Amino acid sequence: MEDIVYWDNEGRAFLFNFFRYVTNESNKSRLKEALQKVKDPDRLKSFMKKCSIEWIAYKENL
Repeated sequence: MEDIVYWDNEGRAFLFNFFRYVTNESNKSRLKEALQKVKDPDRLKSFMKKCSIEWIAYKENL
């Protein structure tokens, strides 16, 4: 679905980084808030920045 909605390769990065965020977030209240509010890559990037997780961009030639 992410490949369709965010067709400019942001979709795969969104899904990958979402998993990274969920597995690395140590603040349970912030994680709960993120799970309710994250609907797009930009919102996820802001949550990741709060806990010092760097966004990894999708590279088609990996």
